[in-house]
Amino acid sequence: MQKRYNIPYKNPYRANIRSLEPEAMGYWLLNPAATPGQIHDVDANIKAIKFGGGVTLASITANLSIVNGTAFISNPSVDLTPYVGHKTTLTAGGKTLVGWIKAAGSGETLDNNLILTPDFSADTNWTKGAGWTIADGKAVATNANGTFLYQAVNQAVGGLYVSSFDLITRTGGDVTLYHSASIPIANKSVPGPYSVYRTATE
Repeated sequence: MQKRYNIPYKNPYRANIRSLEPEAMGYWLLNPAATPGQIHDVDANIKAIKFGGGVTLASITANLSIVNGTAFISNPSVDLTPYVGHKTTLTAGGKTLVGWIKAAGSGETLDNNLILTPDFSADTNWTKGAGWTIADGKAVATNANGTFLYQAVNQAVGGLYVSSFDLITRTGGDVTLYHSASIPIANKSVPGPYSVYRTATE
């Protein structure tokens, strides 16, 4: 008869669960598909922060908010969810902002386009001022100084919205992007793709 031996097995990762910081455990509960490596990195970062160190982001996009004393970060190179409540220091252009991470945003929906036919496949949804035409998937302005190409959309006050456009070519003047008739948020003259964030106020 063949003898069987019970060999105790210990999963080193599961054994370390008790050593996880509460923030890392919370992140794991919110992201059950996270890999052990990701959880380990989050936990190491939390420990570094608590013991006087920090986490350095390779890149961020910092934006002002209409709420006094606040700003928001989009496109961070590191998921900041585990670090809610921790101090953050942002430095750009020789200026430094110090604050505390409050919460992940919930008002932005990138896959819900409020603009109809944003690819200019038709002009029936657009209101065209003098000098504007739409054809071949492009909007063209000719002698259109001070006129608008626009659509009226419903925005929730306090909601975060992103407006994106491609400036393909230009022979003169600037293209100005508005979220309303009175608030210019981007004035561009160099061809390229552009995205601008804004919190709706009206």
